[in-house]
Amino acid sequence: MMLSNPFLMYCPFCGGETIDILYGREAVTSEVYLPKERGSVRCRRCGMGSRMHPMVEQAVKKWNRRV
Repeated sequence: MMLSNPFLMYCPFCGGETIDILYGREAVTSEVYLPKERGSVRCRRCGMGSRMHPMVEQAVKKWNRRV
């Protein structure tokens, strides 16, 4: 079963709308969403992003949280 990438909110730092999910230490992208893999989230426009998380789904939840 192929999972599509989740919704990612705009960048809270620069307002950029092109956000990447990066997997593993190599920070590679994938066409397939791998929620249980180690990874992070990063804005292409300004480079700001989340820290590395044990599961990408955690990084996505934290990226989308606005306080």
